[in-house]
Amino acid sequence: TLSNITAGTPSQIQAVLEAEGLIPALVELSSTADLEVRTEAMWALSNPLEDATPEQVAHLVQQDCLRGFGTALAASEPTVVLCALGGVGHVLDKGAQLAKLNVALAPNAFYGYLNQLQLAEKITALTEHPHAEVQNKAREVAQLHLGA
Repeated sequence: TLSNITAGTPSQIQAVLEAEGLIPALVELSSTADLEVRTEAMWALSNPLEDATPEQVAHLVQQDCLRGFGTALAASEPTVVLCALGGVGHVLDKGAQLAKLNVALAPNAFYGYLNQLQLAEKITALTEHPHAEVQNKAREVAQLHLGA
């Protein structure tokens, strides 16, 4: 599946990033009604974030991946929400790395996108989610990146 490729080598990640229209299509699919499609789209967007370079993550953010994660944060399925929380956490990790390289981006290169999409509020609300694993992941992201 595509999510396996996006979890691959840096050159495989780069090939996915260079595929015309692929990332925006995945963002759109992340809000589909079909759970299997939505889950696969989330994994395909989230997988490259951990091993991608900060520049590759910046490209994904510019392609609106955070909007896809924001939609998924409101999903009823804990698996989808956890994947989205992991993706947002990885984006913010790379944003902090970029800010260390360029003080003008401090404290995080991607906070503007986060605020524009009201993701901080959504993450904070998830700290009260009925599913314990979602609560814990939301608290982790909030503590590491939102000062909560």
